[in-house]
Amino acid sequence: MTAAGEPNRVEPSSTLYARLLGPAWLDLHPAIRSLHLTAGAATGRFEFLHGRGLAARLARWVLRLPSSATALDVRLTIDRDADSERWTRAFGRRLLVTTQRGLPDGSLAERFGALEFRFHLRVVEDTLTYVQAGAAVALGRLRVPLPRWMSPGVTAREACVDGRGPHVQVRISMPLIGLVMSYEGCIQRERP
Repeated sequence: MTAAGEPNRVEPSSTLYARLLGPAWLDLHPAIRSLHLTAGAATGRFEFLHGRGLAARLARWVLRLPSSATALDVRLTIDRDADSERWTRAFGRRLLVTTQRGLPDGSLAERFGALEFRFHLRVVEDTLTYVQAGAAVALGRLRVPLPRWMSPGVTAREACVDGRGPHVQVRISMPLIGLVMSYEGCIQRERP
């Protein structure tokens, strides 16, 4: 906390998203910028949709994703260092931890276990959209790109709806399976 009682903020130029977005950073809705600048945690309640069938259930189990709940309390914590961010998402009691870093081409790499996804970040009408640019199996520094026909697909966006805080939408799908899981909801910074 600062002396004025405001949440601690990091310098915008030092954050991963501000660096990757460049001038488009200022086009983001202020609530979305704040979420990416503020140290600490954010919370919300998200609605979940689950793909049907054994293959979708198996994919959720392998990826350690929530398997049956239709609504869960969510807590997001972002820890930063000079080059990366560690996102810890608690979906109820289930944790999903990813590490994000910038790539030389300006895209975002997000690693989840041995899977690494690449995204181009786009700002359209103050909304942040994650456009998947590829997926790979990562073994240390070695990256083995996955062909599209076997690659998980992730789409995501952060928008502000009706003056509320950031509204997050994420959809995870697999070729031949279809929807594995999607979730969405509003998230707010925790007040100390």
